Amino acid sequence: MERKITVIPASPRNEAIRDRSTQKLRVAAYSRVSTDHEEQLDSFSNQVEYYTNYIYKRQDYVLAGMFTDEGISGTGTKKRSGFMEMIRACDRS
Repeated sequence: MERKITVIPASPRNEAIRDRSTQKLRVAAYSRVSTDHEEQLDSFSNQVEYYTNYIYKRQDYVLAGMFTDEGISGTGTKKRSGFMEMIRACDRS
């Protein structure tokens, strides 16, 4: 059976998500760990620090939000309130 591949061309939407006053790309960050064990919490804080620093170092980025979930399983998104809030924020933009 032959596979059918559909190519979806890039959208010019990137301009819509740029902050009009600064022409910076609005970037959201999401960090998650699946347990509340000590070593995972260290990983969590490292993720938050890494993404925050990465975005602030970029001249063309502005942090639109930091969204997080601690001790939440990765098997689904329904229980991930931070992830769902990030999606809602993107939909509002």
